[in-house]
Amino acid sequence: AAGGTAVFAAGDVRVTSTITIPASTKVIAYGAIFDIEITGAYPGIAVNDNTSWEGGTVVTTGISGYVSGEDHTAFTIGDYTTGVGYDNVSISKVTVSATGPTPPNTILVTGDSSNIYLGDITVSSSATTACGILVHWGANFGAGNPSAVNPSKHPHNVTIERCNIGALTYPNATWGISLSGVYATTVRDCTVAQAHFGIDWVAGDYGFKYSGFTNATTLNGVSFNNCIVKKATGHGIVVDGGVELFTETSENFVTFNDCNVTGPSTEAALSGST
Repeated sequence: AAGGTAVFAAGDVRVTSTITIPASTKVIAYGAIFDIEITGAYPGIAVNDNTSWEGGTVVTTGISGYVSGEDHTAFTIGDYTTGVGYDNVSISKVTVSATGPTPPNTILVTGDSSNIYLGDITVSSSATTACGILVHWGANFGAGNPSAVNPSKHPHNVTIERCNIGALTYPNATWGISLSGVYATTVRDCTVAQAHFGIDWVAGDYGFKYSGFTNATTLNGVSFNNCIVKKATGHGIVVDGGVELFTETSENFVTFNDCNVTGPSTEAALSGST
C-alpha cells in the first residue's frame, strides 16, 4: 500500500519484473521468500524516499540484459547513470542473493542517496555474484562525464551494521563490502566469509574532483569498525586513493578500528596511495 505498510505472509512469491517500493511505504516480509527473475537492465527491488524493508528472503536471478552494476541486484537504492539518490531508506533483517550470467551486485546504494540504513543483512554465498554490498558514487552521464558544471553525486550518511557476507567465489572479481566515493559513512560489526577483496575503500573514480564539495567535506567521516574478513583470495583490506580516469584525489579520510583478516589464504594489504 503506497504511503502505508505492506505485510507479506510467509510463503513463496514469484515475480518476473522489478518490485518498486512506493515512497513512504514500509514492507514487512518475515517468512516470505521472493524469487525475482529479471530480464533487461533492471534491479530486483527498487526503492523510493522514506521507505523500509524488514524481514524475509530476496533471491534475484538475472536472465539476460545486464548493462551496469545497478542491474539484477536484490536491492538498488538510487540511480548511477543520473546521480539521483533517495533519502531515508532502511533495509534490515533480510537474507539476499543476486546471481546471473554476468555476476551482479547484491545491494547497491548510489547517486546522492542519504540517510541509508543497512542492518542485520545476510548475503548468501555464491559463485556468480560480484559484490555483497556496494555503495558507489553516481553522475548524470547523459550530460557527459563529471565536470565542474556537471558534478558527481555521492552517497552520504550511510550506516551498515551487523551484516554477514557469505563466500563470494567468482574468480578474481568479488568484493565483500565496497565503498567508492562516499562520505559520512559507518560500517561496523560486519563479517565477510570470502571474497577476492574483503573490505574495499576507494576515494572514487573521479576522486571527488568534480563533486562540488569543499575539502572539509571531501571523503570525510568514513570508518570501518570491528569488521572481520575470514578469507580473501586477493587482498583482505584495500585502501585506494590513487589517480583514476585522469583525475586526482588530494585528501583521504578513512579509519579502520579493530578490523581483522583471519584464516588461510588471506592477505591484509593497503593498496594504492593513502
